[in-house]
Amino acid sequence: MFGRTRSILLGKHSGMAAVTNALASLGVTADESRARRVLDEIRTHAVAVKRSVGDLELLEFYAATAPHGSVRVAKVAMDLETQC
Repeated sequence: MFGRTRSILLGKHSGMAAVTNALASLGVTADESRARRVLDEIRTHAVAVKRSVGDLELLEFYAATAPHGSVRVAKVAMDLETQC
């Protein structure tokens, strides 16, 4: 493959499988109801800003659906920011 990597864009046409795979690639697991809420946030946001959702935004949506927030999500987000 010569170093090419594949990535799935998350936007208004995304489905549950894309969301759960994107979260899993970031080391986060979500049950079906939480993934559905994240998907709703992704679709709303993508339509509003007219672009796909990035990894940091995905983690923000995931953290927003948690009842008390998540320290693990905050750590993954900080790791992503330092990589950019």
